[in-house]
Amino acid sequence: MLDRDHKVFVAIYKQHKPVVYDATTGLALSPALDVESIGPWADKGAFSPDLTSLVFFDDSHTPHVLDVLSGRNLKSLHGETKPSDDTESSLRTKFTADGAYCFIMDTHGVVTRYETKSWKPVGTALSHPYREGYSYGFSTSDDSSLAVTHDGPGENGPKGHLQLWDVSNGKPIGKSFEAQNGLTGRFLPDNRLLISPGRGKATVHEIPSLKKLYELRQHDDVEGPRVAVSQDKKRLLCWGYDGSLDCCDVDDGKYLGGFHSKAQIRDVLLSNDLSHCHVVLDNTSFMQLGYHDWYLIKLSLPDLKTVKSIRVLDWLSDAKVSSNGLRLMVRQGWSGREKVRIFDGQTLEEIQWLRAADVR
Repeated sequence: MLDRDHKVFVAIYKQHKPVVYDATTGLALSPALDVESIGPWADKGAFSPDLTSLVFFDDSHTPHVLDVLSGRNLKSLHGETKPSDDTESSLRTKFTADGAYCFIMDTHGVVTRYETKSWKPVGTALSHPYREGYSYGFSTSDDSSLAVTHDGPGENGPKGHLQLWDVSNGKPIGKSFEAQNGLTGRFLPDNRLLISPGRGKATVHEIPSLKKLYELRQHDDVEGPRVAVSQDKKRLLCWGYDGSLDCCDVDDGKYLGGFHSKAQIRDVLLSNDLSHCHVVLDNTSFMQLGYHDWYLIKLSLPDLKTVKSIRVLDWLSDAKVSSNGLRLMVRQGWSGREKVRIFDGQTLEEIQWLRAADVR
């Protein structure tokens, strides 16, 4: 689990409690954190903006507020909310920019806003209107005055739903959107909302009328495109199963540049370095034989020309870029032999950070 600027992260080792590390030096910033029975959804928590505390989920889906410096458990919040056998855990956490409030979604699609001095709930909880979803998620506007909740029905389930909310009074704005295989929503500048469906075209709408302003092209005959938003919220990067990546203008959806590969694009990593992005590509052909072939490619923005690349001949489970674009973190290997590698985000040269860290 990383903070929103990718300056620090939590690492968990077998038979050990989690510890917070500096992402640049690899030095431990905390003692072992006071939380038991860690579940696979621990990374759904979040650090406070000042990095002094974090919300962490235990094995029973209960969120705990932990102090980074001392490792103490400051408070355990609402009780366990286990999903049913036919649903996916949908725990989500987001602090406001000033750290005064924290939004936490439980496994049933209910978002509660907490005041972070007392960690008491405030206002009306946002209860997603469709309660039969397979998974849930939410997003908030930059000023946290608006929120969207959404659900995914699973691969062969009914339609998913998306609802826009006024956070101040907990009331929905307009009717909910529906789409096959679910949909997600993110806020854009000038009171606009990006809606990305599991199938079909992604669309941008104005708020509060929800009038459609423009569409983003599909990258597959069925599946909807994946969309990333640049840190300055002026560009949209869209990709899918066709191996193509498009850079488009947020204002009107105008095409600015493109990249194409025969390998599958697995992720696009964006930072505050608005001149570049990093793309994760999977070119594996013989995975069942134990062979893997992954690439991380640095592309220029907005024309998406190749600048640098590295190859990883191992299973690549995750990759993150630091907020300033100077560090690239890769987690590779299957369970039992996983390792973290850190690269220079500009040159893509590997940094031997583990020599400075006591993690054995």
